[in-house]
Amino acid sequence: MSKIKFLLISKVVVMARKKLGRVLVLEKGRTRLAGVKSISPTLDLGNDVTAENYEAVIESVETKVSLYNTHLSTVDDLYNACMAEIEILKDWNDRILSGVKSKYGTDSSEYEMAGGVRKSERKKPRRSQK
Repeated sequence: MSKIKFLLISKVVVMARKKLGRVLVLEKGRTRLAGVKSISPTLDLGNDVTAENYEAVIESVETKVSLYNTHLSTVDDLYNACMAEIEILKDWNDRILSGVKSKYGTDSSEYEMAGGVRKSERKKPRRSQK
């Protein structure tokens, strides 16, 4: 049963998160800031609503989006490295069990200790009655 679960889990395809390429709100903010600056570069509408503060918020979002995209690239690279290492480990798992099998045999307790199923303990396949 656990082997079946492993096989099902190992076939799950994980898609990378999408990067934030085109943020419409950010584009709208840049366009609006240009319009506001054409009115007055030092426009102050009260309650700290100024062209300068507006520009600072836009720049903050740009920085965060850029940082987010950079981190996603790093995570994708790390994920690919993990998947490559997992493939190496799968190969080693097979090689270790095969080595124990060839040295001690398939019906040995050592083979069972290494994670194999002893030949004498395997269920005999039953033929279905027609």
